[in-house]
Amino acid sequence: MSGETSARLRACPKKMIKMAANEWRTVIDYDMPLKSYDQQLPDPPLDAPLWRFMPLNFFQDFMANEELYLRRCDLYGKQDPQDGIPTDDFIRRQLQLRKGIIQDEMILNAQQGSNRLFTESYYLSCWNLHTKEHEMQMWQKYAMHGIAIQTTFGRMQKAVGQFLDEMYMGLVRYGDEDMTRYNELQFMFTKGTDFRWESEIRIAMFSPDPKGGQARNYDENNVAHRVALDHLYSRHSWVSDHKRRRLLLKDLITRIAISPWAPENIISEVEQDWSRIGDLKIPVDHVSSPLIPSPEEFANYIVR
Repeated sequence: MSGETSARLRACPKKMIKMAANEWRTVIDYDMPLKSYDQQLPDPPLDAPLWRFMPLNFFQDFMANEELYLRRCDLYGKQDPQDGIPTDDFIRRQLQLRKGIIQDEMILNAQQGSNRLFTESYYLSCWNLHTKEHEMQMWQKYAMHGIAIQTTFGRMQKAVGQFLDEMYMGLVRYGDEDMTRYNELQFMFTKGTDFRWESEIRIAMFSPDPKGGQARNYDENNVAHRVALDHLYSRHSWVSDHKRRRLLLKDLITRIAISPWAPENIISEVEQDWSRIGDLKIPVDHVSSPLIPSPEEFANYIVR
């Protein structure tokens, strides 16, 4: 057992259970409370529906392995360069930096480089606080011919609370107008207003490189850059792009939804195989109608 794992186990709450007459045993209560962060938004109700839209191969992996997949936060920057870090304007307001002034712009670059390095220590799983209003947009963007796993906020909160890792879970904030302090975890749970329609619930796991901590955004001349300079200081080989954590499908999934654009072979596979895996009998929802526009037609009149 690794030292880190041993430390986590020692940190777990203990309780005594009675084994027989005059015989008691100390056992570990594996439910670890989720961490909170500065200016965290209020949680939704425990019965609030959470959906995870995904292509078929991701769904197959999730069902077969019963594992939550968490992707390293900095990798989301390839799709959204602002993901996990604050806007330049926010930093300028907080640190009173002047736009266009060389010295201030260098401070800004150093701050953003540090913020981006910070995101390498966190792994994310992103879920949708489901609403019918934007369901079709979620299908179109994330699972055009795929699947959505359905659960509730309370079920997911309980599942994540059983991990031994330092875990965070909460609503994503859209826009930084009401942010008043400089807090890196808060940045990770904040996105631009263009993504407001996604109504994201974000799960974050802290798993830093035990030999990291270097300022890998500084070049040979000690000039700060906004990103890690991997060509000069490569990330350690043991730092994974993702993490997986075990969970139980029977305790998490409430229903399975299939994309309205899914082909017949996918519909058949989900209904006949995956919804009945093991001892499970998971209800499956699939709505198909000639009135539903094609993905291409739908993309032409999306209103976000």
